[in-house]
Amino acid sequence: MTIRLFAAILCACLFAACSPPGNGTGTNTSVAPTATQSSAGNGTVTTTLVGGSNSMMVKVSDVTLCSASAYQNEPCVAVTICQHGTSTCQTVSNILLDTGSYGLRVFSSTLSGLSLTAVNAPNASPLGECAQFGSGNAWGSVVLADVQLGGETASNVPIQLINSSYSTHPASCTSPFTSAASAGFNGILGVGLGVNDCPSCVASTVANYYYSCSGATCTASLAPAASQVTNPVSILTSDNNGIALTLPAIGNNGANSVTGELLLGVGTQSNNTPSASVKTYYADAQFSFTSIYNGQSYNSSNLANGSFLDSGSNFFYFPLKLTTECTGSYYCPNAVTAFTASIESSTGSVTTPINFNIANANTLVNTGNKVFNDLGQQTSGYFDWGLPFFLGRTVYVVMTGKSSTLGTGPLWGF
Repeated sequence: MTIRLFAAILCACLFAACSPPGNGTGTNTSVAPTATQSSAGNGTVTTTLVGGSNSMMVKVSDVTLCSASAYQNEPCVAVTICQHGTSTCQTVSNILLDTGSYGLRVFSSTLSGLSLTAVNAPNASPLGECAQFGSGNAWGSVVLADVQLGGETASNVPIQLINSSYSTHPASCTSPFTSAASAGFNGILGVGLGVNDCPSCVASTVANYYYSCSGATCTASLAPAASQVTNPVSILTSDNNGIALTLPAIGNNGANSVTGELLLGVGTQSNNTPSASVKTYYADAQFSFTSIYNGQSYNSSNLANGSFLDSGSNFFYFPLKLTTECTGSYYCPNAVTAFTASIESSTGSVTTPINFNIANANTLVNTGNKVFNDLGQQTSGYFDWGLPFFLGRTVYVVMTGKSSTLGTGPLWGF
């Protein structure tokens, strides 16, 4: 799991990628939420909300749920965090919705009114974590909390309190996030394919992950699965196998903001059951599928990060060097340019061509809009289908080992 922050002409760009294991097989069935555009071009574009206790509103770059300085293609939700078993709670908005990581991480400064129980390492000292992100790292303690998502509650969830001043962060945990303002969000809600964020940490001390902290000293530590930062959806009493994310389509010049919906569960209620037209794309043990582009296959078997769907990444990131680029490898073609790449399931024979456009990043930003379906940036090898991919679609995420009407995760459906 990583998340990268690219700060150049476009303020902030977040990219999340994953690792750990899983497998599965299955088919699909019945009714799904649909994205419907209420207006085109500039302004606010809203999907028709299905609603229900398993529903959460998602705002993209909208200051009513993100911050006043929301960056391009930033999907935000609000979560309520409570002291376990009590009604002492705080609701925190400007939480980045990320299908490329797992678990809830919140800046401790946003929870000043709560007293949360520390999770201990196997040696009984408090557990700390360095969650690795490309633009810096989320350093802080692991604590227990009740987490309310929509109208449902995950009880006693290990979450991370991001705090660069917690104990003493290891020298290898470089550039820790120092504040919500500089990071661009109050926290990250990871609802990707994983349940825990470091399965290999159960049996071995993995560099730059979990630490046992005593006073000002932190040393690398094992972390039992039950102690690790955990995808809170997996702990819900129902609707706990994954999520469905619906965002509306927008015009080529973008929109000022977008309103969509996150539904908890896949095939667990009538409002989150995929239609028969939804295809299943299984991920491999590294949580990657295959993207085929220009005759090259991008997957975890031949490239470090493979291919993935990532709402926390605000561009299409793919390996093409255009002759016209903005500073920072952002694509700036002289005219809107059409591309096609295929997404292929890691098992079976499901392959689907995906058509997408890339426009001039400078031109788009100069429109004053914040949400775009045609922003792109060059990568060194991986294929990251970022938030632009989600616009105009319902995307299903089924966690590893969880069964659903689409099959047993880890898998994507759309």
